[in-house]
Amino acid sequence: LPIAPVVPEAKRDAPPSAQAESIVKTNIPALEGPGGVDIGGIETREFGVTFATKEVWEQRQGRTLSDREVSDLTVEENSTILQRSMPGYSELPAIIQAAVLDLSYNVGVTLLLDPLRSDTTLHRAVSEGWAGEVLFATLEYVVGDGGSVLGLARRRALNYNLAVTEPKLQITATEMRPDGSIWYFWGNLSKRPMLIVKRPPHSQEKPRKINMAGG
Repeated sequence: LPIAPVVPEAKRDAPPSAQAESIVKTNIPALEGPGGVDIGGIETREFGVTFATKEVWEQRQGRTLSDREVSDLTVEENSTILQRSMPGYSELPAIIQAAVLDLSYNVGVTLLLDPLRSDTTLHRAVSEGWAGEVLFATLEYVVGDGGSVLGLARRRALNYNLAVTEPKLQITATEMRPDGSIWYFWGNLSKRPMLIVKRPPHSQEKPRKINMAGG
């Protein structure tokens, strides 16, 4: 895959890990929204910050924190953990690190690193330095609260498209099928999915399709 080296928000002279943090911090407001009750029934604040996470960070910092500060601290800590605990992560291009880092923010870094709960395909791709395979592997993470969620597939697709420079290889739509499977569509291939992720549906989901911007 032709991979974008950086995005405008990242500092070009910064190490890849710092660039990845900058990318994720910049995009989280749009990806997480203003807060509310998520599909799993968990109430969140702005930037996807839970009340429990905010309380923990305020105890650790010894002061009141804004949701933005909690979000940034979480991104930075997850980045440090991934660099230390996921072999090969630090050697990936910044934009690929960003896709994995955002995934850790979304699903939890502990779950992502747990070999019994996470996708071993992602871990192998990271350890081998296979940038394109890492991106494909992130598309598999579409389960929330026990079932597939189309909004999660859209989030993975947005991060994928941010990293891929060739328009013909970008994801144009994601679709939830009646059986819970997530279908990803590439380029102008609107009738045949290029990737199918088979998972049971979330109880509150229904079959529908989301067209990506520009798709």
